[in-house]
Amino acid sequence: MRRSSILSQLGGLTLLIMVSVQAISVTVVLLTPPPTPPRMSPFMVSKALMDAEIASAAGWSRYVTTEAPFATTPGTGDFVAVGLAKALGLKLDEVRVRMTGERGTDDASVSFASFRIGLWPNSPSTGDIDALAGAVAMVSAFTLPGFEAAMRRSDGRWVAVGPPDGQLRRWLLRLGAMLGLSLLVLAPLIWWATRRLTLPVTALVEMARNTKLGVPAEARCIDGPREVVAVGEALNAMHDRLTCQVEQRTRILAAVAHDLRTPLTSLRLRAETAPPAERDRMASDIDRMDAMIAEVLEFSKATVTRGKRQKINLGEICRDIVQDAALQGCAVTFGGTAEGMIEADPDRVRRVVSNLIKNAVQYGGSADVEVGAERGWSRVVVADRGPGLTPDQIEAVFEPFYRLESSRNRNTGGAGLGLAICKELAEADNGHVTLSGRDGGGLEAMLSFPIVTTSVHRPNAEV
Repeated sequence: MRRSSILSQLGGLTLLIMVSVQAISVTVVLLTPPPTPPRMSPFMVSKALMDAEIASAAGWSRYVTTEAPFATTPGTGDFVAVGLAKALGLKLDEVRVRMTGERGTDDASVSFASFRIGLWPNSPSTGDIDALAGAVAMVSAFTLPGFEAAMRRSDGRWVAVGPPDGQLRRWLLRLGAMLGLSLLVLAPLIWWATRRLTLPVTALVEMARNTKLGVPAEARCIDGPREVVAVGEALNAMHDRLTCQVEQRTRILAAVAHDLRTPLTSLRLRAETAPPAERDRMASDIDRMDAMIAEVLEFSKATVTRGKRQKINLGEICRDIVQDAALQGCAVTFGGTAEGMIEADPDRVRRVVSNLIKNAVQYGGSADVEVGAERGWSRVVVADRGPGLTPDQIEAVFEPFYRLESSRNRNTGGAGLGLAICKELAEADNGHVTLSGRDGGGLEAMLSFPIVTTSVHRPNAEV
């Protein structure tokens, strides 16, 4: 199947969003045109100034104020004011007319001026002409774009009538609602497209994070854009190359260990013929060399171990190990309840738990083993009452060949690979090994594995 690139997917997404936004904008404009100014009849306005019910029936605003609310607009306002004054029986200065949004002369005033010039082009007086224009404006069928009119009452207060309030505001609210609706329509599309682009990257990160040398990766095929698939294939190839190289190194170490044990065997035989004082010292050195070679080889194998996983109960394995250690004379106690099954290699788990108990007995004189479960993890805690570790040492002891004392004397600390081996073996089965200080002194080592099924087993409380 031909895969598209991230560039083409982003370009297509951008184009789709642009087209959608333009289509929504056009739809909004067509469905919600801006409001047109309402037309008002000066004749009806004169009635509304006198009667509030007429203004209410027409949908106009009507209010009373103590001061003149506005000035008359020159042009059309003058003509309408003359007509209103005559219709209301008021003086011209007791009437105000303001053309809404108008500044100076408008089309209606030009028409009235043309009417005046055409009728009496050489008239010496304009008063009669304005009166006639005002009379024309008061014809009931005559209308003008929305305007405001005010008259002064006998008590000195002013009554004003104007076009409906809030028409523009209602249009803006309606427009905003449609734009908000368009965002709701686009949001799922954007979320789906973004999710489609980020999921392969997230899967790639998880694959890189969970890949371990020597452990066959599960479901390593990445689906997505060409670039992400290429990175996934490159990571798979790199994983295979590194695993192959580590396996080759392990085979070399195994061969070296085998070759070194041959001369060690010869040295052991020669030591038997040495004087007693020298013989004991030579045998001790040979034993240390043999143990060190075995420990280095064990660490190398742990980094590429390919054990067979199966569902096991961590508590049962720990109980068996504690019983064996107790039979060998170690001061070990066992307690807790093992809940849930884990998926791991039994031999790897036994080696890790055995190493943790061995360290606790060696440095603390005894080991307290407790199993349990918490938040989907099955765990075993191995605690001692030894000298403990500082925070810096807790982070460092998992490094290969790190030892708490620098003499390199195997009688006081070994080669420094025990906890490094535990870490490698636990992580091979998606487990974790952590260290922390114990209340009252000492150290606690916790081995945790994710629970795959729930099954309750209750081993003996104490061993």
